[in-house]
Amino acid sequence: MRRVFCLAILVTVLAEPAVVPASLDGFPFADEALKYSLNFSNGFPVGKAQMTARRDPARGWNFLFTLDASLPAYPIIDHFNAYAGLDLCGIRFERRSQHGKRKTDEMTWFDRSRSVAVRGTKGGGGLSEIPVGLCPHDALSFLYFLRRELGQGRVPPNDTILAGAPYRVSMVYVGEKTIAHNNRQVATDQINFMVKGPASETRFEILFARDAARTPLVVRCPLPFGSFSLELVR
Repeated sequence: MRRVFCLAILVTVLAEPAVVPASLDGFPFADEALKYSLNFSNGFPVGKAQMTARRDPARGWNFLFTLDASLPAYPIIDHFNAYAGLDLCGIRFERRSQHGKRKTDEMTWFDRSRSVAVRGTKGGGGLSEIPVGLCPHDALSFLYFLRRELGQGRVPPNDTILAGAPYRVSMVYVGEKTIAHNNRQVATDQINFMVKGPASETRFEILFARDAARTPLVVRCPLPFGSFSLELVR
């Protein structure tokens, strides 16, 4: 589950530029589509990912994340689909995954009137309810919520998010870090994350560009068999 969640939240991404652009492109100002390379610690690419955000002025946002990793004899395929209101509070979260021989197909509905999330699993898993707050988030909607808050000069409080099970997310703002990106030096803001679930604890870092969209440029995630990173390739 640690590997699943880390790659899911690697749902988290990269882009250009280091300064605020003249026009306000990307989330939350316009629809957005980003493509990434999933790389091993030695720089060898092992997969690809894509993340999109589409806005409906009447209903809210639709977020989509897909990942396909071609690890030897162990395929990792993830497909996450999230719906959130204009306030970026979660409405519905769908997850279809294959990790080796293990397959998952489930959906979570957020019932804000009762402050619960209802999780359903296909294949006879039944339904379960999880208590949530006034503005619940799944893994995808939380990422976009975080980006919007950073764009307004705030780091939101630590929170509990849902990616199947509930996970407690703790964040530490590290400060400015200059990295090489697209053959130039770029100033970013680094935030370190610790994500603790029912039976796992994962640490990773995200480097956010200082653009109006506060786009994540690099996500690094250490795993027992090596470190992975997501890097923009568009």
